Amino acid sequence: MALSADFTDVVVVHPGLLSPLGSQMPDRCWERNVEALRAVCDHARDYGVRICLENMPNMNKLLCRTPEELFGMVEAVGRDNLGTTFDAGHAHTMGNTGTFLKDKARITHVHIHDNFGASDQHLPLGEGTVDWDLVLGALRDFDGVVVVEGRNMEEGKRSLDFLRQWNAKNP
Repeated sequence: MALSADFTDVVVVHPGLLSPLGSQMPDRCWERNVEALRAVCDHARDYGVRICLENMPNMNKLLCRTPEELFGMVEAVGRDNLGTTFDAGHAHTMGNTGTFLKDKARITHVHIHDNFGASDQHLPLGEGTVDWDLVLGALRDFDGVVVVEGRNMEEGKRSLDFLRQWNAKNP
């Protein structure tokens, strides 16, 4: 936290997962994640850092793949410096992009990248099947940071070009 606070006021955290033992006790696993996030948030507060819990892709055993789980965990933690990161590519693998965006007022931070819906490929924007009209249209008035996630600088540039073209077509 101390190192992060030198250059940002937001730290994105991935939620936990159900281990083989956790799969037998999912409620206990949930409780442990809530306890851990409370401790992380309490520590982050000392540095003026906001924690953002990220929605996860469609990978078996990961927590917070749905809006209900993500927002439910944030509510259970009950810390004012805990927000959410909406990852459009992750939501696309779960088929719940629209459901997340219906609750866009609860989104604090955004990650964008593309894929074909089956796995978390982190492709440049426009090179997969994410419905960018839905995502970008819903986020047009978003007042937060949107991070383009790319695998390298060239792919990041292609994503930025896609965003510029989308904005030019959708003033």
